[in-house]
Amino acid sequence: MIAKSISYQHLFTGITTISSADRKALFAGRAVAKYVLGLELDNDETALVREASNIGAYGPDARGVDTRVLDAAVFNLEEGTQHDQALEFAYRVAASGKNSLRQIVVAYGDEPVTEDMAARHRDVFRRVLRAESKPMIYSKHGDTGYDHWHLAVCTADASSGKVGDWGQGKEIEALHIAIAICEGQDNLRPEPNRRYVADNTGVYHTWSGFKVAEANGDIISRGAFKAVEAEQVEFDTEVLAPSDSYVGQPLPTPEAIKLLARGVTRQAKSWDDIHRGLARVGIRYEPYRVDGEIAGGHLVAVGVVDKEAVRIPASTVNAGYKRLCKRLGNQGYQPASSDIRVRPFVAPAYRKVAEEPRRDLSHDLDFQEQLNEQERIESEFHDFERALRNRTDAIKAERAEGAEAREKMETIKEKRRHHNLQQQREKASREEAERILRELRLSFDRENGRKRKGPRPKTEPASSVLWGEPEEFSLAPERSPGDWAKRYTVETLGHSRIYRLDGEIAFVERASFIAVHSQDRQAKIDALRRAQEKFGRVKIVGPASFRREMLLLAAQHQIPLDAKQAKEAETLLKAAMSQQSSGEERVVYRASSQRHEPKKPKGLSPEELRDRREREQRANQFPLELLQKFRRLNAREDEDLKQGKPNATKVPVAHRFLTEMNCDRLLLCASRFSQNGIRFLDDEELLKKFKGLHHALVRPEIQQRLEAGHLEEPAVFGLMRARMV
Repeated sequence: MIAKSISYQHLFTGITTISSADRKALFAGRAVAKYVLGLELDNDETALVREASNIGAYGPDARGVDTRVLDAAVFNLEEGTQHDQALEFAYRVAASGKNSLRQIVVAYGDEPVTEDMAARHRDVFRRVLRAESKPMIYSKHGDTGYDHWHLAVCTADASSGKVGDWGQGKEIEALHIAIAICEGQDNLRPEPNRRYVADNTGVYHTWSGFKVAEANGDIISRGAFKAVEAEQVEFDTEVLAPSDSYVGQPLPTPEAIKLLARGVTRQAKSWDDIHRGLARVGIRYEPYRVDGEIAGGHLVAVGVVDKEAVRIPASTVNAGYKRLCKRLGNQGYQPASSDIRVRPFVAPAYRKVAEEPRRDLSHDLDFQEQLNEQERIESEFHDFERALRNRTDAIKAERAEGAEAREKMETIKEKRRHHNLQQQREKASREEAERILRELRLSFDRENGRKRKGPRPKTEPASSVLWGEPEEFSLAPERSPGDWAKRYTVETLGHSRIYRLDGEIAFVERASFIAVHSQDRQAKIDALRRAQEKFGRVKIVGPASFRREMLLLAAQHQIPLDAKQAKEAETLLKAAMSQQSSGEERVVYRASSQRHEPKKPKGLSPEELRDRREREQRANQFPLELLQKFRRLNAREDEDLKQGKPNATKVPVAHRFLTEMNCDRLLLCASRFSQNGIRFLDDEELLKKFKGLHHALVRPEIQQRLEAGHLEEPAVFGLMRARMV
């Protein structure tokens, strides 16, 4: 049994006027009402409700169209023909606002569902969603092989026009709770990874045993869902599919029993709680005796065919008999009550394949390279800290010399002036050191994906820092920058200079270093020039991506670098020149906007060369910035899926595209191009099929499937059906 709430929010994207929004709401409300009542739809209305019809199908179905509307009911609308009621429903939706329309679709599995059962379940959903006073149209459809019914709901109250307590403030959780109540009442077989289970005492989280709602569906406390979310995350990590399994495969019965019984034994306060909690998940407690006395117990899965794996010792979930009796207040074993109904056991299923870092095509560096990169960052950062400490010692030495000079001064006023000046210089040097260290740590954390606590800084952290070690350290004002500084607005603030480009901070010059903030290429070059003027030889500190870019710029413009960094810059320059000359991959940073044609490869016919250039142009439509955006979008969809949002990811659609494609028209064997570790972005047929869904091509599982040429239907469809609400 699955359920989904459709809000049609996508219709109102980009609409800025009230009248346009009202027309869209009127159209959507009438289309949904006509679909639920089985009235004839035009092409636009059919396209709008296609998602709901797919949900109702529940799975692959080759069944023809039967009598569609088997049962129907209307609530809180005026009497009249079905067309009149559909139009009245649409007017109420338009009057209540664009967020007031909901279409609830509830579909069943293989269980036969009578009209009376569907009506009872409809009333459960109305009560749990707080929709008894809402305008509503209900119908049970029979046009697929799976029984399903629809609710078209206007979330505004029929009399007052106010939304009120719709969904108890937790619409998605309320849907889960309603499903659990319906399955518990009629003893229906739940989905493998069902979030909640219910009996006549209330609704409970399956994996932790927390009670979240009363038996009638009233949510106890919204704060309880925070603990439920944490337990759900722990469960998701425990059902990652190992390398020898597939997504959707049931867990081995002993592991499944342990996973389901663990939360029950943690939360139970009595033997009755033990028996009822285990019965909700299809398990029973069987004690065994030695010399006539109970010595222990087993947890037994109900209805499992494999008798060898049907039970596990209760001690494996920290519920050994003696320990359990002690925790329950020294209560001896008490048999289960006669009114307890044990549901059939359903093992959880693997929901996702565990990631293997070496096979993750979205990362350019393997694990060992990441360790080496981290060691290099820490080494350079420590060198920078040591240099700052040396300069602090130099300041102290200069202060001591100033003290000796003040002893020779004739007036107290002159002594005081020199003392105050020295204090200001020392304070400025200390503050600049603390500031740059803080900004550098923020940049490193941002590159590694870690979030920092505390208020957001007023300006973005410096992307890289330029510094050096002059032979003589002096706090005296240094000479002005060269003619290149005319393109900037230079502000002097205390002991620092701020170079602004179009009002934004490009880089900041301080006594000991230069912090680069801008992403403008010319600004980075000018910062390197200023560092050369200040220090002679320049050292660069910063996250790996910015550091490599600055080293390449320094090599291209012949900026003197530290001995260690000079070798690395020379290597980067040679690699960039090699890539540019071969034409197989784009250079990381273009020296100018002019594109250089790659040299003609030897041994290729004119037709092969033209085809190669066309594929190259198609692949070059996906620069590094766009691929990074695709990865962020995929990560956001994965996070939505973890939170239980239905249809949050387009992975099933991508796999279906691959399954439906004609393999003979693909150019996968001819594809040899790679854009930052992502292949097959030059395949013409593939790009046409995935138009509007290009970010799915970046996913590692799609890349692996393309590389292997493995285009049969994946098991992820079963997973999505299990996760869908």
